[in-house]
Amino acid sequence: MSASRTTHHPVPPADGRHRLLSRYSPLALALACGLAHTGTALAQTAQPAQDGQETERRLRRELERTQDEVEQNSRALNGSKARKHAPFAPPQEAGCVAVTDVGWSGILPFPWLPGAVAPRGMCLGPEGLKALQRYLTGQLIERGYVTSTVQIPEQGLAEGRLDIRVIPGRVGKLLDKATGQPLQARNSFPMREGDVLNLRDLDQALENLRRTPGQAGATLTLTPGDELGTSDITVDRNRSKDRWHAVLTADNGGQDATGQNQLGLIGIVDAPLDRDDLLLLTYSNNMNIRNDEQKSRGLGLSWSMPVGYWNVSLGANTSYSKQTLDAQEYGKFPYTSKTNSMQLGVDRVVNRNSNSRGTVKLQLSRRTDSSSVAGEQVAVQRRDITGYGIGYEYLRFIGQTSLQANLGLRGSLPGLSARPGYVVGRTSWNGSYRLGTASLDVNAPFAIGGERFTYEGNLSGQHAFTPLPGTEYLSINSRYSVRGFDGRYVFTGENGWVSHNNVVWNSGAKLGNPYLGVDAARLSGPSLAAQGTQRFSSVSLGLRGQVARFGYDVSVGRVLSKPKAVPDGGFNVSLRMTARF
Repeated sequence: MSASRTTHHPVPPADGRHRLLSRYSPLALALACGLAHTGTALAQTAQPAQDGQETERRLRRELERTQDEVEQNSRALNGSKARKHAPFAPPQEAGCVAVTDVGWSGILPFPWLPGAVAPRGMCLGPEGLKALQRYLTGQLIERGYVTSTVQIPEQGLAEGRLDIRVIPGRVGKLLDKATGQPLQARNSFPMREGDVLNLRDLDQALENLRRTPGQAGATLTLTPGDELGTSDITVDRNRSKDRWHAVLTADNGGQDATGQNQLGLIGIVDAPLDRDDLLLLTYSNNMNIRNDEQKSRGLGLSWSMPVGYWNVSLGANTSYSKQTLDAQEYGKFPYTSKTNSMQLGVDRVVNRNSNSRGTVKLQLSRRTDSSSVAGEQVAVQRRDITGYGIGYEYLRFIGQTSLQANLGLRGSLPGLSARPGYVVGRTSWNGSYRLGTASLDVNAPFAIGGERFTYEGNLSGQHAFTPLPGTEYLSINSRYSVRGFDGRYVFTGENGWVSHNNVVWNSGAKLGNPYLGVDAARLSGPSLAAQGTQRFSSVSLGLRGQVARFGYDVSVGRVLSKPKAVPDGGFNVSLRMTARF
């Protein structure tokens, strides 16, 4: 394979660097330097370009971490068990009347209710009618219709006819507690005046209100409305005076080649459009800013707004990295890479009850990549890919245990991609790729001998259905994949999975909560045909806590299994500190 240069710089022929650049294409130079940097055994799994991609991945992780924290604080779900009703059986009564005909009224909003019970043929008396009324009301409440009622008049029962009347409870006014006037910004509410009131709609509205940190204490209050059967909803956003929030971060989780010690800033803006929307900004940089040979810099922006059961989001990221590649007798060359990406996302909650929620996620994205060696662009690493993502997220609470599962399909849109780039093993490629993703998160508190613990587990993976560009490979290289690795080596593959497991002792000690971590991972795919499947595992001990506005997480990790070509790195210390303002 060869790649033509996009820029030319005349250099005297006697210069060894000029001879090297003339003899090899920029890609060949990059790979040759990559081998010198990592060792030939890691040629296909540790290429220099991965350091630039890791900067973009790191930036995306910070955005996702902040979004997850906000989403967890807004959840209106709980682990209460839904009450299951046994089939209705009337009490035995003397003088009961056999039901020969049943008439329903007011059931248009509840077409499923007549199927919940079959009174025809039953023998009902006064107590039986009350029991039937309680049973049908319970069916309504179980489905969230907490203000709807059932009435069963006794008239006509002597002739064997049973009349059942359902009175829907409806939404009256939506009021703003701060002003006492009708609510202005209503995009967070999936219901309108006159709709049948459902607790699931209220839960969704409450989550939408609480999604911004400054409205974490938002409440909804129901009061009787002006009209019979209606309930007014009073909204108290409890908005804090500070609509700007910031989190400073410092850690040693960067790449060895581009700067291991990293500084970060996360900015959060509550409701910049006064529509319960959320704006997140992230910035990260190598802690050694003056080092011109090692650079990693990232800037990200994410905005989202709820619209009832929908959520619309926009995102943009840019990242830049620089490292020095050693070409041995030919000298050292600067290697730089830059990534820009944009995302448009639309989510829809398709089902929810008191302890579970299902969400369909759609995304359209565009990503551009470029890199250069000694100022010469690497043409085959230039990409401009438009892609899509389709996913389903399921969240469930079982008691105090939470489970979150995700299934997704991600791929490219060749007709909209200006430059698809290159894939391993293909001399020509039309730019089409697809891969499936899956993940499972578990948070389960438990107790042993009076001591409280929490199990935190995450399992995520991907499988490629077609050849992939390197930007879509699964990467194993740092604490964010398998703890114990220090960022000196990068391992990638088309297929694989990563598992994180923590057992946290909630000791209540002032110093924080200690934890034991065990991680494992596996990589495979066509690009690893020569090496075979790569397996990784590690164990770590850590301590994390919060003192006022300051948080910390420090751990010591040890690699248990790794590819044979990787030297034993001993123990690796990981440190992350945060300050919230």
